Amino acid sequence: MSKKKMDVNRKYSIKKLSLGVASVSVGLVVANAVDLDTMIIGENSGENKSVAHAAVGDVLYTNAKPTDKVDTQGTNNDAISKIVEMESEVEGQKKIRVYFGDNLNLTKKISFETYGDILNGTDSTKIKFNNEEVGSLSVFSNRYDGRLEDFKSFNSFNEYFNYVKQDNNPTSKSKIEITLNDNFKKYNKNRYIEFEVKASHNSASLQYERRTDDVTKLENYKKPIKNYFVLPNGDKVRLQDTYYVFNLGKAEASEEADIGKLRLQSYYTSTKEGLPDYLKEAKGIYNDLTMTTTDVYKVTKDSEIGKTIIEKGTKIENILNDQNIYKIKDSLKVGDIVEFPISYIKKFGGHYDEIWKGDVFRKRYNNSSDERLKENVKVKVIEKTDTKIVYEVQDNIIQKSNYEFLLKTNDFEIREDFINRVGKDKYLRFLSSKEHTLDTLGTNTILAKDKNNNLLFQSYTIKSSLVKKIGNLGYGESTTGSVQVKYVDENNKEIRKSELVAHNQPWHKDINITPPSIEGYAYVSSSSPLKDIVGGEDRTIVLKYKNIEVKQTRELPFNVIYKEDKSLERGKTVVESQGEKGIEEYKTLVGKEVANSKKITKQPVNRVVKIGAKDKVETEKIPFTTRYEADNTKEKGTQTVVSPGREGVKTTITTFSVDSQSGAIKENKGKPTLKLPEERVVKVGSKDKVVTEKLPFTTRYEADNTKEKGTQTVVSPGKEGTKTTVTKYTVNSTTGAVSESVQKPTVVASQDKVIKVGTKDKVATEKIPFTTRFEADNTKEKGTQTVVTTGKEGTKTTVTKYTVNPTTGAVTESVQKPTVVASQDKVIKVGTKDKVDPKLIPSVKKYVKDDTREYGQPNITINGNPGVEKITTKYTVNPTTGAITETKGKPEITQPTDTVIKVAAKTKVEIKKTLPKIEIRENKQMVKGKEKIVQQGKPRVLKETTEYVVNPKTGEITQTKKTDVVEAGQPTIKEVGTRNPKDIYKDKVTEVVIPHNNLKDYTTANEDSAEITPEGDKEYKLTKIETEYQGDPTLEKGKQVEVSDGKKDGKRIVKVGTKPVVTKSNIAFIEKKEFSDKLAKGQEKVKQEGKVGTRTTTVSYIVNPKTGEITEKSEVKIDKPIDKIIETGTKITTIYKGNPTLTYGENKVISDGEKDGNRVIEIGVKEKIEVKETPSPIRYVKDPTRDKGEKNEVILGKPGKETTITKYTVNEKTGEITEVKGTPIKEDAVETVIKVPAKDKVETINQKDGKIIKRTTTYEVDSKTGKITETVKEELIADKGSNPPVAEEKEELKVGILKDEAGEVIDVIKADEKPQEKVKDYVYTGKSEKDKDNNVIHHYKKETPKVEAPKTEEKALPKLEDKKETPKEEKVLPTPTENTPVVQKKQELPKTSSETNTATAVGLGIVGLGAAMSLRKRKQYK
Repeated sequence: MSKKKMDVNRKYSIKKLSLGVASVSVGLVVANAVDLDTMIIGENSGENKSVAHAAVGDVLYTNAKPTDKVDTQGTNNDAISKIVEMESEVEGQKKIRVYFGDNLNLTKKISFETYGDILNGTDSTKIKFNNEEVGSLSVFSNRYDGRLEDFKSFNSFNEYFNYVKQDNNPTSKSKIEITLNDNFKKYNKNRYIEFEVKASHNSASLQYERRTDDVTKLENYKKPIKNYFVLPNGDKVRLQDTYYVFNLGKAEASEEADIGKLRLQSYYTSTKEGLPDYLKEAKGIYNDLTMTTTDVYKVTKDSEIGKTIIEKGTKIENILNDQNIYKIKDSLKVGDIVEFPISYIKKFGGHYDEIWKGDVFRKRYNNSSDERLKENVKVKVIEKTDTKIVYEVQDNIIQKSNYEFLLKTNDFEIREDFINRVGKDKYLRFLSSKEHTLDTLGTNTILAKDKNNNLLFQSYTIKSSLVKKIGNLGYGESTTGSVQVKYVDENNKEIRKSELVAHNQPWHKDINITPPSIEGYAYVSSSSPLKDIVGGEDRTIVLKYKNIEVKQTRELPFNVIYKEDKSLERGKTVVESQGEKGIEEYKTLVGKEVANSKKITKQPVNRVVKIGAKDKVETEKIPFTTRYEADNTKEKGTQTVVSPGREGVKTTITTFSVDSQSGAIKENKGKPTLKLPEERVVKVGSKDKVVTEKLPFTTRYEADNTKEKGTQTVVSPGKEGTKTTVTKYTVNSTTGAVSESVQKPTVVASQDKVIKVGTKDKVATEKIPFTTRFEADNTKEKGTQTVVTTGKEGTKTTVTKYTVNPTTGAVTESVQKPTVVASQDKVIKVGTKDKVDPKLIPSVKKYVKDDTREYGQPNITINGNPGVEKITTKYTVNPTTGAITETKGKPEITQPTDTVIKVAAKTKVEIKKTLPKIEIRENKQMVKGKEKIVQQGKPRVLKETTEYVVNPKTGEITQTKKTDVVEAGQPTIKEVGTRNPKDIYKDKVTEVVIPHNNLKDYTTANEDSAEITPEGDKEYKLTKIETEYQGDPTLEKGKQVEVSDGKKDGKRIVKVGTKPVVTKSNIAFIEKKEFSDKLAKGQEKVKQEGKVGTRTTTVSYIVNPKTGEITEKSEVKIDKPIDKIIETGTKITTIYKGNPTLTYGENKVISDGEKDGNRVIEIGVKEKIEVKETPSPIRYVKDPTRDKGEKNEVILGKPGKETTITKYTVNEKTGEITEVKGTPIKEDAVETVIKVPAKDKVETINQKDGKIIKRTTTYEVDSKTGKITETVKEELIADKGSNPPVAEEKEELKVGILKDEAGEVIDVIKADEKPQEKVKDYVYTGKSEKDKDNNVIHHYKKETPKVEAPKTEEKALPKLEDKKETPKEEKVLPTPTENTPVVQKKQELPKTSSETNTATAVGLGIVGLGAAMSLRKRKQYK
């Protein structure tokens, strides 16, 4: 680190660019018109500010002549002027700054080759400036040494491991690519980008069947990787070395599993949502969670597919506590439907392949790539507060394969008062400290419950924390920042000029942004909290608005309406209303009227003119008639005239109508109208005749439990009923005659007489006496008595109830069960207060130090309390009699307190001071000649202390002295200025300091106008340059040429291209078709060529002098096209083709000829193949390896066949078929071999005369019939005879035994006989030995019999003509249904002889021979 950098780091706790660009791992820093030294030291020479990058590091590359020419690699690498290595805030990362030449047009990518295993650093790959994306960074990860994973390219593990250990493994190169977009063009001077990269470890995965030394050797080995990237001049930039490691695991097959309970599988617990730019992220907030019911490393059983894994009604809860800086989004409402994604892994599994033959290492390969099925599940918001949201699953989720449920919990937003929730003091200390992370009190938990609210799972409760973007650095005291507010719509288009709410303000200053109202827009959201602090960077807060509808009004004209007036004579006019305009409301969105948004708030009032149109009327009279009506209010037969009658009138009216629009009058003679005559009406009496008779009532008795027994009261006196008969009359309406009709009688029922009879209950009560109970009272003296409860008698109550007969009124009684109320005891409290006898114990004196009074003052005595010894007597009471019993307790002692004598012995302290020194320092930030006291001096202070010690028993005082330094003191520091004065530029109108990079927008500073500030700096007042745009028809549209920069007079003139643009476009001609039977169907011929028309558009332009905005005007001229005429043929020709897939005689139409005029018909020419088979011949052979009588073995042959192929050809024009028969192809049959068990048999027989006979039975098999012929041969191998015994000892008889590899006896020979090289199917091995009985054992091994097996593949037996016949001596195999089963390859047939198996006999013979051989030496006597 350079000395300059160390000085800056020592002085400031944060390093910040004066432009305020935050230091991120991947970012772009752009400075306009500011040189490098200015950015490091300050805006101008002599000014020292806190900087994000304290000093520039080592220069890695320089290019004196950068150019924007594209190099041979297709990059803009030649535009790079310098590459510098910076200090990264992340350990292990390399931070690189790339500078570009000024005014260069960068159209291609910037690229660097990489080697090793290099990745991009932390944070995003997007390159931003001022919250605007200006480019992107891509670090392509190359595969380090592909052979390390190509295991099978090595012959053995040792060869592979030797390759791993070598130091020069090859690596494939990759690259770092930087892409800059159009936004980058705005910054064309002193610009640079920064990016960070890091080296990564790599690994290979292997499995093993069992652990060996090779496994341990590879598992513990780390291979170093050298990582670097290459600069344009070929130099290498080294990153830290990493390692290639080997991940080894036990090879295990995929396991099937059942589905389980819903559980948490994975989650992401950090977010950048809504955070200020100076914070990197908030941790401890669940962002995405994956839940599952299956094991992704196992295969879900088929039996589990189709089961319900999450039921409808399952609830998922996201819970934040009250201290969390986040809350549930306001936009989410109860009842909202939200969709969460589900993912099923449809296939899973794999297999392990052997890598090196005979070794334990295996490589896993998937059977197929994971096939995923993705769906969405609908959940409903059923509960929502600021701190909690509950979702309910709307449908059952069915198991389809391995299952994952992704819960998108980005349902939160930052609180406006987030700083207060953290604690403002705590928050500011964090940002100014070197701490990277700040823990908060916020927590977050996720729960899942079933439809019955039983808990399915609960996530960890995670605590939240905030992470700074500037890492482990902190803001310094002098750190400042600026905050700009930008207003955009949903498409990020600016809708209002940006505002600066804080400019070079202290980083900790509060800001409070209120989104303004913008016509046509509504506020939606902010990229950062609105209540915040400035921060130590220049940052932009983006307020997003959405388009809304705006109400507008406009006038509606009135119409003139002509109105006919029947009261005025025809043609006369009167103005009734002058007319009034209406008002219509409508809405606009983005300046355009919204459809169906019109609403009339005030209807226009039409102007009304009355025009006379009085009718002309002509009349004629009509006589009336008489009608009679019934009058039911008067007696029968009386008549009254109700209406005398009136004549009618026939009226003819001529009307006049007026046209409401023109006022024209039209005459309309109407049809005659009749006013009918009113008839004469006479009312005739028809009043009904009514006859009524009475009906008597009855008496009824009811119980009354409020009155004494037997008393009677009439409640209802009773009422008679009636029977009424009515006679009705009708009247003839024409003549007035009256007729009568008698109606059905109407009956009104009588009402009963009701008498209430007394049934009041009879109640008898008797008293129950109380008892007296005594209780102890330890608050009163012994023997005193107090009545607590006086006692109360109980009662026994008996009730007699009564019932009444409703007809006669007789009363019946019933006695109820008695009711008992218990008595209450009388309670007397008897005094049992304890009796205490005290005895005093005297106090003891004690001397103590009194450090509140000066030494030598008189003592102060504080008397202590004497102690007490107490004996307590306790009493008990008999609860029945009240008698008292006493009990004396053990003595209780209260110790005395000391009498304290306070001896005056206050510690004596004396303070002594010395004057401070004066120290002079240079201040490079202060102008020469200025002085400032930066530290006031403090005197050195000494404290002399005299301590006094008091003897606690005698009060005697002992003293000690001690001297301490209280304050070391500090010198007075005076700073003396050493820097030259600096230039300060201010806006002449606003008096605001102009940032260095904005000076280009102001007039040139005039040295004569400079003012000297109190600090000694020069201050210039500059005028902001106003731009005037002028159209120039010689320049291309939109091209701008600056005529005057306005540096002198403040008026900048820019010529804007308005050269008219003339564009020509073709108008396609139309193709028309005419049909011709002379051309083949589908064939076309051009009869008339078409000619393209042209449309010429001339666009001219007008320039707005203030904004430079261009308005265009278009003019169009058209030349019409000429149609193209094409003749199309309708002639069809038939073509026949042979089809080898169709059977002879079949036809198929391939094309009807409608497209090309060729009808194509395919004729079947499929070859006819005829096959004749000949059966496989059968041959029987001897099987010398198996005993006679075992099942036969069949080696199947193959039948012969003769194949004849007939081919066909077709005449293309006529469709005629020609047949061509081919030469027969013959294939000989292969014989079927049947192996008949016929192993030769050897027996040893001991005869009674002492002879030992070897019997050999051999077998021969007839090759045609399979019949076995046996031959028996006997041979004398020993003769013990009946010779008389002799005196000398003789050895017992020994033999030579021939055995095979299994120890079975093949033959027996004489002991001294030499074994043959070959016996039957066995070969002598050359090895012989003696057994424990001295017999000679000769060892033989089996010789493979040379059986002439068929050369063709063994197949099934040929079909037999008659499967039910018993096999005969002919070349026909026994059928499978008989006693000879057919078996593939090795097949046993039934025994061919009925003789018994002699294997047992052979064994017994050998045992007998062994017994004879085991006889010991014996003596024979004469």
